Amino acid sequence: MWSAGYTGKGITVAVVDTGVDRGHPDLKGAVLASRNFTEESAKDMVGHGTHVAGAIAGRGNLYRGVAPDAKVLAAKVLGVNGGTDTDVVAGLSWAAAQGAQVINLSLGGRGTPDDILSRECDALMREGIVVCVAAGNEGPGKGTIGSPGMAREVITVGAVDKQKAVAFYSSRGPVRYKGKTIRKPDLLAVGGGIARRAACPYEPGIGSARSRVLSTSACDLTAPARRSRPARPKYLRMSGTSMATPQVAGACALLLEAVGVKPGAPDPTLAGTIKRVLTQTAESLGLPRDAQGAGLLNARKALAALRKT
Repeated sequence: MWSAGYTGKGITVAVVDTGVDRGHPDLKGAVLASRNFTEESAKDMVGHGTHVAGAIAGRGNLYRGVAPDAKVLAAKVLGVNGGTDTDVVAGLSWAAAQGAQVINLSLGGRGTPDDILSRECDALMREGIVVCVAAGNEGPGKGTIGSPGMAREVITVGAVDKQKAVAFYSSRGPVRYKGKTIRKPDLLAVGGGIARRAACPYEPGIGSARSRVLSTSACDLTAPARRSRPARPKYLRMSGTSMATPQVAGACALLLEAVGVKPGAPDPTLAGTIKRVLTQTAESLGLPRDAQGAGLLNARKALAALRKT
């Protein structure tokens, strides 16, 4: 899609997460606005939200996001001790009011397709805002999709490794609720992590890029110097459906640019169209629906299909 001239220019993506480090050199000029909905510092004290924002709109020389010319809205709804659904909903409402055309939610927890968070996400989709949600990292058992990944209308994203194998941690469907079955996830993208014993496997917690006691490890791409107070690395490897989701959110930004979407009132039909195109053009891995959804993200085919609609 880059070769076709699409880089996310003119598209705004909200990262509803642990905040975004506006001072990171790869995100210079990328963040339009930020808002803190937690009781802790407005800084990204975890590093998770910054990592997600970089995957979407990073514009560095070494690493680039999927949509490097997109703008980012940073809603901090999670802190070092987590957060609440109320804070997440408040962040979603703020992002929508600020003009987000895509929203990335690399978060989740227990819930139902009718809980407050799932309902809000589905409502935003119906308004025309594309909402991409992590399936969760509770796999490989069945029925492990979390909320709001279980919301009916959102794009729920599972993870594969770089060999296109579904990651062991990627949550599986289906979602069973009130006697009905909701087929999730919707599709897959690269989330990293090879195996449980790999040098940089998925970790159940979130590694903090801001930790003053962060040790040098095989997962550091620019390892901190060995000092009494080590420098913070600019890049860390992270893996999980949290990392797969911004791949899809970035692709959605590119597709919206291709459509020629302008700032302003969203088209109520557009989010559903983007979801349909992505799922119809995904590459099947020959796996059960509950593991792969429609298959692996294929942005090139999605662009071709979108042009025909």
